[in-house]
Amino acid sequence: MKKTLTLLALLPFASAAFGQITILATDMPIPTGSYNISDMSNPSLPPNPIIGTNIMWDYGGFNGATYTEDYYPETDTFFTNGGVDVNYPTGKTMVPGTFFYNLNSEIDFTTTNVRETGIYIPYQGYDLAAATGNPGDSMEIPEQRYFLATPATLINFPLTNGNAWHSVSRYANNFTLTLSPLFDHSPWQHVYYTHSDDTVVGWGKMRVYAISGPSIYYDVLMEKSSQYSVDSFYANGLPADATVLGSFGMTQGQHTDSQYSYNFYRKGSFNYLAEFDYFNDASFTTLDGAYYHTDNIVPSGIKSLNGALYSTVIFPNPAKNEINLKVVGADLKMATYVINDVTGKAVKTGNVVKGAAQLHVDLNGTLVTGVYILNVLNEAGEGIIKESFVIN
Repeated sequence: MKKTLTLLALLPFASAAFGQITILATDMPIPTGSYNISDMSNPSLPPNPIIGTNIMWDYGGFNGATYTEDYYPETDTFFTNGGVDVNYPTGKTMVPGTFFYNLNSEIDFTTTNVRETGIYIPYQGYDLAAATGNPGDSMEIPEQRYFLATPATLINFPLTNGNAWHSVSRYANNFTLTLSPLFDHSPWQHVYYTHSDDTVVGWGKMRVYAISGPSIYYDVLMEKSSQYSVDSFYANGLPADATVLGSFGMTQGQHTDSQYSYNFYRKGSFNYLAEFDYFNDASFTTLDGAYYHTDNIVPSGIKSLNGALYSTVIFPNPAKNEINLKVVGADLKMATYVINDVTGKAVKTGNVVKGAAQLHVDLNGTLVTGVYILNVLNEAGEGIIKESFVIN
């Protein structure tokens, strides 16, 4: 197939090398202030990402509603004296699907990991009359702060393919409960253990939506994350009565805040590039939501050099043992090529002979029947040619 293209057009890549990256603490800046997130639900949720290595994940056509979240630089000397860098407002479920209370996750950045080191809970008061029918019934959560005896590891360095870590951390929230006629400002405690398992299960390149179209491709690591909490409740220092708990929709040993997700990390950002959330589906089958961070995303676009045009011809097509790509009308200074199957997986990579007028790739009958994409990158790591061909 012959076609005319604008010079340096098509499919920009983040770097010339198509390989696994390793993210160190020095590659992950401490977040400050607000950051922006968008979901991928327009017009519908994207397909599940493929697990594996040398993958090209293309989600440049999925965008939806946007919203803002915040990290705050830590100023509380209780935490700064312990090395905490930022706090992140979040919440903890008490009644599944109905009620949660507010807290701040205190996060510490070290040379070996990023970890949740402590918890700050602001004062909160809740009127329970609507639930119990008794005026005056209430729950009060006093202001409290503490360090975790065992910090929760959020990210473990070096972050690279095959790296895995596990953590179990204990949390405790003290509150008082007024529940006529059983309790009158009685001391209660919500204790929960959060279990987390994380493994880097793949690497490759990913692009997301940017402004009005797809972004450039970024080198990313794919992390598989599993997390859930096991809750217990105590009244006056003893396990709370099951009947009282049940009246509020709570149980001893209940599992809450389950989150199973794939997170894609890149260098230069603490926030993931993209997250695929499966909520409480431990099988990672049914996608509940997909999101990407919109800050510092570079859009792809048509590139040109003095408006020069060139033509490309790929042959034979269909192919079996070899393919050839001929460029007419410009010196593109081609450097490398990547052949991907329709899932985005790279099946063959190589270098282009410098100064060659034609690219020759010997396939030796190694590719099965199907459609493939040939991507050619220039010396700056930018994609300049994208051609499809068929193996028959």
